[in-house]
Amino acid sequence: MFLFAFCAVTPHAHAVRRLSRLTAIFFTLFLAQIQKATGGVPINMILDEAGNIGAIPRFDSVLTLVRAADIAVWLGLQAPSQLDSLYGRDRAQIIMQTCATKIVLAGADLETAKYVSESLGDLTVTLPTESRTKSKELFGRDTLTKSEQRHARRLLTPDEVRQIEEDAAIVLLANRAPMMVRKMYYDNSAKQVRMRALGAAITTTVQRAQATQKIEPTRQAEPVRRSEAVKKSPPKTPPPMPDFSLDL
Repeated sequence: MFLFAFCAVTPHAHAVRRLSRLTAIFFTLFLAQIQKATGGVPINMILDEAGNIGAIPRFDSVLTLVRAADIAVWLGLQAPSQLDSLYGRDRAQIIMQTCATKIVLAGADLETAKYVSESLGDLTVTLPTESRTKSKELFGRDTLTKSEQRHARRLLTPDEVRQIEEDAAIVLLANRAPMMVRKMYYDNSAKQVRMRALGAAITTTVQRAQATQKIEPTRQAEPVRRSEAVKKSPPKTPPPMPDFSLDL
């Protein structure tokens, strides 16, 4: 896998806007060249601060084509409204829909929070209710009725999206359930797993009974001679003929 990173170091923030046309031309040529490559190496292209690098021509259609060339494009934005100002509302929506995975960090503005809340979908909430009716009779019993009420609400409201913790992130996937994850910082020290002694090993001696069985050799059948197997039957003598002679 090939990871491409382009870093532009400027002394002042306003210089980023001056270089936006130059960076837009650079990434336009870069995307055009890697689409023609035939090496078969997957590429991850990370565009941090994508809202400040300038408008890339036909960027909405390019994103739909580079996926077939095994090229992944990561866009880092402060808010989706940056795409609206660069590419217009319609093309910005195509770019947002083309990105199959969306990661939302803390500090989202109200418009972004509404978009995330609608993307998360609804949740069915069941609330148990009880109502008691007093009897009008003197010694009558009260009637207690229990029921459940179901209603739909947003999985996270826009206010709840805006108030997620600093180390939390919301992950929206194309065909999977959304996730709330914790961020991992590469500069943090590695956490060690607590270990404890397992103690002395417990061993058990198991005696295996050996079964002895006397196997007698099988006797082979003796060959049978053909003369003994097939015997000729003795010839049969015909019965005597009756005497039909007449005395004259």
